Amino acid sequence: MTWWAIDVRPPAAERAAVGAWLVARTGQAIEERDDGSLVTFAGDEHEADDIMHELGRRPGGAVAASRRPLELVDWSTRWRDGLGAHHFGRLTVTPRPIPDSPWCSIPRWRSGAASTARPARRSRCSSVIFRPVTG
Repeated sequence: MTWWAIDVRPPAAERAAVGAWLVARTGQAIEERDDGSLVTFAGDEHEADDIMHELGRRPGGAVAASRRPLELVDWSTRWRDGLGAHHFGRLTVTPRPIPDSPWCSIPRWRSGAASTARPARRSRCSSVIFRPVTG
């Protein structure tokens, strides 16, 4: 199944009304782009054509729109690409690696005075380490 994106370019004065219509029509959220365009999605080409046809005969006037197929993506794994470290001042928060993933690494630490790093808990592939911060 190929999903379709529908790029809609309403006049500025009608942007909110067209956006509300798209949400009501598709039952999905829309993307509001900085250039004033709106993007909605359809589950197949036929539905995308129906939405574009309805946009062309709206009571408030026709709205320019175009459609494009979206690449097939396996979101069961692709969502991981967005994971990354977040920095909050001196604190860095990193996501916990997923076991059996190719980027999973098990943290190493040494006991004794040379290193004060300790695991938060022992689990396969846990990357959470507490380190005392001084100063």
